[in-house]
Amino acid sequence: MLPLPCAFDVNVLGAYRLVREAFPLLSRRAGTVVLISSESARFAKPFNGPYTISKYALEAYADCLRRELLLSGVRVAVVQPGSFHSALLMNAGDSVGTRVENSPFVRQLEMVQRLLRREWETGITAERVARVVVRALFASRPRARYRVGNNRLRAFLRLLPARIADMLIRRFMP
Repeated sequence: MLPLPCAFDVNVLGAYRLVREAFPLLSRRAGTVVLISSESARFAKPFNGPYTISKYALEAYADCLRRELLLSGVRVAVVQPGSFHSALLMNAGDSVGTRVENSPFVRQLEMVQRLLRREWETGITAERVARVVVRALFASRPRARYRVGNNRLRAFLRLLPARIADMLIRRFMP
């Protein structure tokens, strides 16, 4: 997993810099900005802090940008994929594995490794995410958010009061 400064620089500041540089063309053509977030921006998972924090921040940036550009003709949409086959997901298990030794969270991190393997096996394809991105880019009135391949259990937990969701996470993640 990326440390927070790196995750924030890539996921938030990278998007900001790209939009800033492309803005003259976007505004001339009344283009659409599509930012790639994550279902993690809707549900914080344990041991996923830097990534989750950066995606929450990206969502806030997208909301601000969308509202600031309402009258400019530039549209802003966010795609929130669930787990999909990517180098990030593939390498996340290795990253967790290196942190298991000498950790006070050995059992929890081993559970996260199992979860990451399962997410890799059940994850959606990058092509499925790309199709949603293309749909958002060419929509005359794109939605603010497009969810694709999101985990139903996490979507349900997000709807629960925080204490109940925390209790369930604690119960099933010893």
